[in-house]
Amino acid sequence: MHPRIAIGPLAACLAALAAAPAQAAVTLDIASLFAHEDDSGWRLRVELEGSSDVAGATLTPPGQPSFALSCGSSGEGTECEFESAEAASLAALLAAYPSGEYQLSLNGGERTAGLAFDPVAPNGLVTVTSPANGEVYVATAPAIAWTHDCTNCVALGFDLVEIAAPIDVGLERFVTPPVSPGSLPYSQLESYRGPKPSSLPDGLYGLTASTAVGEITAEHLAPGNDAFEYTQGALRDVRTTFTVPEPGALASGLATLAALACTAARRARAQPPAATSASSISIQPSRA
Repeated sequence: MHPRIAIGPLAACLAALAAAPAQAAVTLDIASLFAHEDDSGWRLRVELEGSSDVAGATLTPPGQPSFALSCGSSGEGTECEFESAEAASLAALLAAYPSGEYQLSLNGGERTAGLAFDPVAPNGLVTVTSPANGEVYVATAPAIAWTHDCTNCVALGFDLVEIAAPIDVGLERFVTPPVSPGSLPYSQLESYRGPKPSSLPDGLYGLTASTAVGEITAEHLAPGNDAFEYTQGALRDVRTTFTVPEPGALASGLATLAALACTAARRARAQPPAATSASSISIQPSRA
């Protein structure tokens, strides 16, 4: 005798499952894969921005073992990143992370994509002329001025962050075409970390200026055809620092200097004339 099956409850359960919305697919918004040079050498830098259900990501270089990216919540989704050990040259970096197609895997293969990587080093650097490196009493909303000697660059990048200041700020801008000389007003910098202040408070700031060779393409995740923006290439950085005073601090400092100058002048006027050496006095006899 067969066990009795409760058809009513089973049918209701199946109907509820059929009516439930399908689980959202893991998606990716932005991916970047760059060879990056700063004053310590060359590194491979990888960054991803995706949906909140991205739990993990790995990349497999051609002919090399896979490596995992570090992922965490960004508040609006998930950010993943990787930074390699430094190499003395781009050639040395490419020996460990060769050019070719890198295989991206999200959540253990739930979504995948092929990412082409073929970096060419910029053949020149940016020189920031204002604010000058180490400059103090810089304006609270400083404009950036520069020159560069790069002939194969497609863009310039500027990244402004606090080093010792009472705010947490990250401001950036990519400039294309890469003009030289050029300038960028503070109003055109865009915030990528925290709200953009209308002016910079008193503090020490770091400015990274980059020359860039690369490209931006639209790529797609499989299975499916969800598109994301992919950037790859090479960057070369030059880092400088400058100090911004609060507007009141600069005015107060100037006022103090002016007061000291006035005091010194009054003291000088109050002093009696210095005695003149006898050997330097010439006395002429009077004429009748």
